[in-house]
Amino acid sequence: MTRGCLRVCGRQLIFVGFIIYFLVHVVNKIRKEKRKYFRFWNILELCTVILAVLTCAMYGAKILFGNTAMDVLRESGSGKLNSAEFRLFIRVP
Repeated sequence: MTRGCLRVCGRQLIFVGFIIYFLVHVVNKIRKEKRKYFRFWNILELCTVILAVLTCAMYGAKILFGNTAMDVLRESGSGKLNSAEFRLFIRVP
């Protein structure tokens, strides 16, 4: 792994750590305050945490499906990707 890749992985782990911390924080606040928790700013905080978790899940799915697609492209051809296949892969959401 290159040094840049390690930096990116480290930052991603820090991001996931913050999300887990805030998720636990919000869940504890909901347990403590029960119905009183659900006011405007708290609901906004809850939505932020939910969107962050969904972002991580979607990123993980992208990596998983992306690696699978790249393996299929490598196996189907000569083992190399031409530029047209790569552009097609990049456009796939």
